[in-house]
Amino acid sequence: MSLIFNKIINKFIRYTIIILIIFSWIFSGFPQIFNFPPKIKEAKAATSDFLDGAAVTIGTTETTIGSLATNLPAGDNLIIVVFQFDATQAAAVRTISAGNLRLKRAGVTLASNEFLIRADGGTAGKKQVATMLVYRDAGAPANPTYEVTAQADGAGSQGEVKILVINNPPASSFADGVSVQIGTAETTILTHSPNLPAGDNIVIAIFQADNNSNGGRTISAGNLKLKRGTQVLSSNQNAIVLEIASGAIRSMGYMLIARDVGAPANPTYTVTALASAAGVNGEAKIIVLQGLNSEFLDTPNVSIRTSETIIGTLNTTLPAGENVIIAGIDTINTVNAVRTINADNIRLKTGGVTQSSNQFNFEYGASGSSFRMRGFGLLWRHPSAPANASYQVTALASGTGINGATKLLVISLAMPTFTQSAYRFFNNLDSTDV
Repeated sequence: MSLIFNKIINKFIRYTIIILIIFSWIFSGFPQIFNFPPKIKEAKAATSDFLDGAAVTIGTTETTIGSLATNLPAGDNLIIVVFQFDATQAAAVRTISAGNLRLKRAGVTLASNEFLIRADGGTAGKKQVATMLVYRDAGAPANPTYEVTAQADGAGSQGEVKILVINNPPASSFADGVSVQIGTAETTILTHSPNLPAGDNIVIAIFQADNNSNGGRTISAGNLKLKRGTQVLSSNQNAIVLEIASGAIRSMGYMLIARDVGAPANPTYTVTALASAAGVNGEAKIIVLQGLNSEFLDTPNVSIRTSETIIGTLNTTLPAGENVIIAGIDTINTVNAVRTINADNIRLKTGGVTQSSNQFNFEYGASGSSFRMRGFGLLWRHPSAPANASYQVTALASGTGINGATKLLVISLAMPTFTQSAYRFFNNLDSTDV
């Protein structure tokens, strides 16, 4: 009996040792054999870089408006650009043709304007306009340099850019659309179905509209939509008003932002629009991020006074560390007189200090005109934010009558805590390391 018992004990000990050896091999630094055991990818914290540009005179050949030499590790980079265009020569209309505003890395164009960008230096209310670009640079090398260039049709214009790069978010996805004719019924501009688990998603859509008809056109308030299924996540607070095809403000950029809390796995996002009549084309780009803590504020219209007016305040509960801030801004003139928001008077602030602002004036035509509205955006990187940081968007105007609203997003790049299932999902994405 004792012999049988000893055999059982010896066998149990041998199998236990074998199992322990296998486990120590799998979970140690032993070399792989035929790709086994599978590698566990190195955890990488997201980080960022930022450029707040200056005014640059735009030539008739490709001109660098801003260049950001980053100090970022290799990986996936999300790049957001806000561009402001100012016609400086009296009685001169200046145009940047489609494709001539470019986001580039190493001489290669990553993203560009779908439609022309135009301003009129000789007409009050038409001198400035803004647009945005966005791109996901998958597998970028370490320390990439991103530049924004532009080329105008003649002398007498200037531009300025703000560039924000988010490096190695836990999971991200990107879609770049094409020109679509917008009808008088809801029209889909872009559809994107990212391969993501259920969770909280940050969704940013950049939209550009262009009127090629002989009459003014309008996308009424609420008729530009970012949706998941039938649910509207974000829309334009004010009407997007476009001049006739021969006019200066015939095209415009707009930024939609949403925080889709509790999104299902593999969601489908769409950008849709409907216009007052035929003749408007639209194009959209969508970026989706997951795995980063964030907070979001979407405000109603606020009447902007001649003294600094708070459009929105976001008091976060985010941890101390690196934050990036993205603000979509929507302003419109409601009175029958030209109004101006001077340079540096649309402000992104924290602790009472302006951190990002408009480089040039924004002039608005009278309330009945087709050039009374502007879409805009502000970006900033807060490298050492305190816990529970607070951010504001403010503005002040030359006179009463301008309304403004903001969509204000703050993303914490501090490493979040993952559930085991989320970690496994992110760890197996082809495009990201977690």
